[in-house]
Amino acid sequence: MATTAGTTIEWYDFFIYANVAALLLGKLFFSGLGEWKELVSIACGHALTRV
Repeated sequence: MATTAGTTIEWYDFFIYANVAALLLGKLFFSGLGEWKELVSIACGHALTRV
């Protein structure tokens, strides 16, 4: 039961981070790039957290 709760919280945390990153952080950290490159850069950064 505790494992399920911990895993759920962890996946929820990653879900929130991915949404915030896609909507907000791309504009803050990669504003010089185009919109497509911002999204790809954030997606690559998020993928690195999974490794």
